[in-house]
Amino acid sequence: MSNRAGYSLLEVLIAFAVMAMVLAVLIPGQARLLALAGAGGDRVLALDYAASRLDALGLAEPLMIGTRETVYRTWRVTERVEQEILSDPPLAVLRIAVEVSPAGGGAPLARIETLRPAP
Repeated sequence: MSNRAGYSLLEVLIAFAVMAMVLAVLIPGQARLLALAGAGGDRVLALDYAASRLDALGLAEPLMIGTRETVYRTWRVTERVEQEILSDPPLAVLRIAVEVSPAGGGAPLARIETLRPAP
């Protein structure tokens, strides 16, 4: 052994190998977390859009019973209006639901519904 200060080439290579193994384990997990965070952001935006569509329904034009599909951004927006009769006491109401799904298909990002008195 010599009295020189510093690390040998072998020690540096071992340190790089250990660091590479640690990064190989951590990077895929970080990628999954980043994808989940992006999906959560899409769900928040979809819920906000669904709530705003629900509030706007019936304001500019009268509510029509049935289903209507539109496209917004990369989403398919389904607006459904159904008439129901609630019992005890009998009361006619409209069940209004707005669902936002990816345009290519898949699980809905947001679904919101409400009851309004029938006209």
